[in-house]
Amino acid sequence: MSRIVLLVPAAVTMILIGCAASDDPVKVRNIEVVHVVHSEIWSKGNVDLIDNLFAENFVGHFPAGTVHGREGVLARVIAHRTAFPDWTEEVEDTIADRDRVVVRFTSRGTNLGAFLGNPPTRNRVEISEVSIFKLSDGKIVEQWVFPDMRSMQQQLGQKEQQTGRRTKVIAPTREELRVAYDETIRSYNGGDFDDYFTAMHDNVTYYLPSYSEPLVGKSAVRDMYSSFLSQVESAHWESTAPKFVVAGPVGMVFSPYRHTFKSKGEPQVASEGRHTVVFAAADGMWIKVGESLCATPLLDREGK
Repeated sequence: MSRIVLLVPAAVTMILIGCAASDDPVKVRNIEVVHVVHSEIWSKGNVDLIDNLFAENFVGHFPAGTVHGREGVLARVIAHRTAFPDWTEEVEDTIADRDRVVVRFTSRGTNLGAFLGNPPTRNRVEISEVSIFKLSDGKIVEQWVFPDMRSMQQQLGQKEQQTGRRTKVIAPTREELRVAYDETIRSYNGGDFDDYFTAMHDNVTYYLPSYSEPLVGKSAVRDMYSSFLSQVESAHWESTAPKFVVAGPVGMVFSPYRHTFKSKGEPQVASEGRHTVVFAAADGMWIKVGESLCATPLLDREGK
């Protein structure tokens, strides 16, 4: 596989909030909410639970487009379970910090209805997916979904939608992901993002917690980084513990970290926490990237 560098704009997206302890009741409740969404709403079609689990102002970032509100969730679940009446979602891994929950899950179903404009194939599918959830007061306010759509299309026997040359998806190994993440940190600390843009797909979709809509296209991400660099005087990021990596067509890296940052004309700030990145690769480059960050401010020596 070609060399890939994944850059995470930590300072741009940082939200300074306290990270939950392992026995934090808020974190436990958030995990329960997310698990019920998978086991009851998507797996069994119990749509009556939507009002209890999703906020009125919910925003969902799905491959087929953005949905808004509880009505958007209801329409998406009904449409999907019409296409796959026996659809189930089995959660394999869960990571939670304060208002974020990240899950890796396996989805299965039989295509008995129209799906994405295509007639039913009666084929059985099984794909890997990753979702990032943001919750407030026990309800989901935002979600980012990363399914392995290429695998689904292959199993359904559908042709991929193509523009120009064919897109070839490459699933990096766990070790390649660890190396890529370490190279990312070196790029961030050095303020040199050239390798990152070289490794980014022209049609990348970039999801950030601080943006209501994803950045689409390499040029949009480049503009964001240019704005970031114009404000930075110094920054340093380091991983403080071994990283947890899930490899596959849709992959995930989870890393505890410590971070110091100084904007021009502002005092230096420091924080530590946990950082989760999910992504998909195509043509040896990143085609989709999404991140979640939980940070706790660190006091200076005078306790300020």
